[in-house]
Amino acid sequence: EQVNIGFTEYNFPLATSALYNFWLYEVCDVYLEYLKPVFQGSDSSAVLTARTVLYTCLDSGLRLISPFMPFISEELFQRLPRWSATEPPSIMVTPFPTITNTPFRNTEVEAEVELVQKIVSVVRSTRADYNIPNKI
Repeated sequence: EQVNIGFTEYNFPLATSALYNFWLYEVCDVYLEYLKPVFQGSDSSAVLTARTVLYTCLDSGLRLISPFMPFISEELFQRLPRWSATEPPSIMVTPFPTITNTPFRNTEVEAEVELVQKIVSVVRSTRADYNIPNKI
């Protein structure tokens, strides 16, 4: 959403900051760490769901960064597995993600996850301030 706002308002720092935060703090910091136990587990349906959501995040994220880093995003896009033969062969001909073409978005869940992330951040900050070890 912030990337699209940044493009429409010609506010490129807003767009690039939103992309940076998405990749670093949402995908890498949170989601990939969350997936480790899921992928190591024995529930095949949970693994398939996690893999599908991860694919969607990577696909959308690469589409979002393609205007800023076209060659890198194209190379990474080519390495993503194709789910069907009808998918575009190149990121250059894929539609740019917008709010209207993401029907799976759930703002209530986003708000709940954001609250949990803030709580975890406060707990980690407090633990660091008082030099509390990770394991007691």
